[in-house]
Amino acid sequence: MMSIFIYYDLLRDGSAISSLIMAIGFALSGLAESLPTDQRRIAGGLRVSAILLLLGLLSLTIVAPEVLF
Repeated sequence: MMSIFIYYDLLRDGSAISSLIMAIGFALSGLAESLPTDQRRIAGGLRVSAILLLLGLLSLTIVAPEVLF
């Protein structure tokens, strides 16, 4: 997702903010999976943050798609 953002936003001068938001959400989820098992609370917080971020993107796409595209 980060490469899609870099390609469209930086090289093509387009707006690919949704790709950046998805890249951040995926990174938070991946970071939560890479934490050791004794840090469950932090991993849970990262997972919840990723879910809320991606749900926010989904709701923004439904409610105001002109902001993203």
